[in-house]
Amino acid sequence: MTTNINSLRVHVGSVVPRILRGGSTSKVRSLRVGSKLLCSRRDLATMTLSSSSSELDSKLPPDVAEVVQKYVQKPQTPASLQTLMRTGRGELLKKTYRESEMQDTAATELILMQVAGFLRREIPIRLAHRIQDLDRVPLMGDMPSVEAVRDIYISSFMELVDQPKIGNPEQEEEFAMKLQTIYEKHSNVLIQMAKGAFELRAAVRNGEIKGTTGRRMKFDEMDGCHSFLDRFYMSRIGMRVLVGQYIALRQPPMENFVGMICKETSPYEIVHNAVEDAKFMCDRKFGDSPEVIISGRKDLTFSYIPDHLHYILLELLKNALRATVETHGVDSDFPPVEVIIAD
Repeated sequence: MTTNINSLRVHVGSVVPRILRGGSTSKVRSLRVGSKLLCSRRDLATMTLSSSSSELDSKLPPDVAEVVQKYVQKPQTPASLQTLMRTGRGELLKKTYRESEMQDTAATELILMQVAGFLRREIPIRLAHRIQDLDRVPLMGDMPSVEAVRDIYISSFMELVDQPKIGNPEQEEEFAMKLQTIYEKHSNVLIQMAKGAFELRAAVRNGEIKGTTGRRMKFDEMDGCHSFLDRFYMSRIGMRVLVGQYIALRQPPMENFVGMICKETSPYEIVHNAVEDAKFMCDRKFGDSPEVIISGRKDLTFSYIPDHLHYILLELLKNALRATVETHGVDSDFPPVEVIIAD
């Protein structure tokens, strides 16, 4: 789907597939804290705490560092939305179970055991990569809020690496309860990371952090930290999609849904709801808001996670409405904001 907002064309359909792969996100620019990504090579070379020294001076306990290093060396497994849907429908059971096992056990139980077995292997690997990143990121890793996040990740990681293999529905249910607790424990991580970014920004502005040459650093120039935040947030979304899908599969089924994925997501309905939310926020801030015109394929549907698409479109619309009001002035006749739904 392509959204055209005041001549700004943005492709929305590739976000979740990319984050589920768990790979590099250095090209992603939508989840930033500043106007750039964090430390140029020149700045890194002159920092009191460089990335190389950070790697040598790990803050992890030796026993934890050893286990983390073991899992970091394992490859992360790509998982597309299509794969999640096929797994949720039981189409990939033959990859895990023999015919005799499939005859003796209910399909729903086999699906949950298959997904749980995958998450038991995959989530510790992804957590290990994030723990290593949290441990090595220069400067930001020393912020109290970021240290608290690292402790949460270490705690969850150590819980999961001790998880025995899942061979029956009782073990699957026990694993699900553990994963649900971890899922909820990580719900506050976004706020903690934002606090960490503000702590670093304040330290930079107050001159508490300087290069070895004495040059005052600027938060917006710290490309290494911004790049770290991109990787961290994208990886977090990927993990929460994997775990959230598993938790949703354990709930009573909903029409047109496979877990948290809707088979008939309507971009028109989601845009319509996002417009109402964005206009409400714009009215509350400026006292008025531009008209939003939705055109194109209003009948289009596809498989996607509705909440994620709503969040993406809401952010785009908030930016478009605010920019329109600020550009033309509060008492002006605003040009409409156009949203075009295309194939």
